[in-house]
Amino acid sequence: MRSHRYAAAASVALMLCCAYACSSDPTDPAADEDSGTGPGPGPGADGSPQGDTGPGPDPDGSTDGSTDAADAAVTCVGNPLTADGGTPDGGANPEAGLRPLGINYPFIVATSFLDGPQWVEADGGGSLVFTQITSDPPRVLRVAIDGGAATTVRPGPVGQGELPIGNAFRNNMIYTAVANNNNGAGSGSIWQTRPNGDAGPTIVAAPATNPNDLVVTENGTIFFTDPQYQTNPAVATGLYRVAPDGGVALVQGNLARPNGIALSRDGTQLYVGLGPLAAENPQTTKGVLVFTVAAGGTITPPGTPFLAAADLADTPDGIAIDVGGNLWVAEAAANGASSGRVEVFSPTKVKLGTLSFPTERPTGIAFGGPGDTTVFVTTETNVWVYPSRCAGVR
Repeated sequence: MRSHRYAAAASVALMLCCAYACSSDPTDPAADEDSGTGPGPGPGADGSPQGDTGPGPDPDGSTDGSTDAADAAVTCVGNPLTADGGTPDGGANPEAGLRPLGINYPFIVATSFLDGPQWVEADGGGSLVFTQITSDPPRVLRVAIDGGAATTVRPGPVGQGELPIGNAFRNNMIYTAVANNNNGAGSGSIWQTRPNGDAGPTIVAAPATNPNDLVVTENGTIFFTDPQYQTNPAVATGLYRVAPDGGVALVQGNLARPNGIALSRDGTQLYVGLGPLAAENPQTTKGVLVFTVAAGGTITPPGTPFLAAADLADTPDGIAIDVGGNLWVAEAAANGASSGRVEVFSPTKVKLGTLSFPTERPTGIAFGGPGDTTVFVTTETNVWVYPSRCAGVR
């Protein structure tokens, strides 16, 4: 999630590569047992003989013993970008589902910078929350899944240099990473806001000054990135942790502009994108790290490289994960141009496909909507939606 430049309007193209089949945990023997293809005789996970497709619990809770569309959403079998889980064939046009959301922005001007998509379920309904960074005041906004008028969830203070960027949602609270743009004075913060707009206590993020993106674990631990895009090079870029009691600590510093962040489905893996600026040789320093999250929400650094610079066409910004462990990486052009893409990688780092944005720079990505199968992509000037065959983690 980047907040240091602006861009223009968009058109879209799509390129897809090889098919890939995966389960929510490709190393789990239970996945073989449930499919009836495990070695040797013996009962399957549902208690039926191996190879039996009779009644028994499926991943989605049904009992027909077969893999159906609902199972695919749970286990993410195959390529999430295509309807049949494989590569597009002949006249197939998977790109057709990628479209602008169609939001009415009565208070957004052409230089607005959008970021931080996050699906929020509250009060019996769901909506997309995102941020409008470069206005005065900046705002956290909400819009329905079918578009329409955007409304303000929380406005920022006028003229104080606070830039809300990334959003997360946990336990009926919206958490917003807020960078400080006051030329090094003061610290960054994390807003807490109820879905109805009521402001909760603000978390002071010191020593960090430019929180950018964040996730919240089930026990209330917050992890956030500080890439120092805005103000104070004297403060370490890095991954930070906020304990449930509010204490802030640097997990790993001096990273190459840590930016997007996402938790795995089981909460044990934390992915962090490295998004150096165009002048900082991103072709050799960009990438994605993965950290192991222990019980209680602690991490022992350093992170392990998951994607190297050579794996990524552009510079990673926002990150999302689907239930099969596939990593969706929103990327902005490494040379600073107004373009970018979303690349999708399997848990074994195989690139499954690309959603191209020839004239817009993607800034964030998230899953939501019914069944969590809608992908939301913010660019600097727009919000796009794409129907994923596989449900996402949020």
